[in-house]
Amino acid sequence: MNIAKLVIQTSKPKAWEIWLANVDFEGMAGRKKRPVLVLSAKGTSFTVLEITSQAQRLVTDIEIHNFQDAGLDRLSVIRTDKKKIIGKEEFVHEMGKLPPDYRETVSNALKFRKSMESDDI
Repeated sequence: MNIAKLVIQTSKPKAWEIWLANVDFEGMAGRKKRPVLVLSAKGTSFTVLEITSQAQRLVTDIEIHNFQDAGLDRLSVIRTDKKKIIGKEEFVHEMGKLPPDYRETVSNALKFRKSMESDDI
């Protein structure tokens, strides 16, 4: 058994960890392995945010400048508009943890997005 499979079978993703996961494309068929930020867990379902190496495009996108500290290999952006629920089986391996100084920024961006969504109703 390879080590990556052993890790996934013995560890459970936790809030603020960054994992490589299989994520469905939005609006089309197909999947891609991409880093995700774990927000929470409920049973075997996890709420995550997608992370990309594409440039920041929204005010609620969060650039991770010290990406190496988060276990990433390049400048990356957390897309707070790309919240998904995935199963434990979609996680490939842990990459790192979001540095503590970014956690409040992510929480505030999510609160801002939620307030904007409720204003649209």
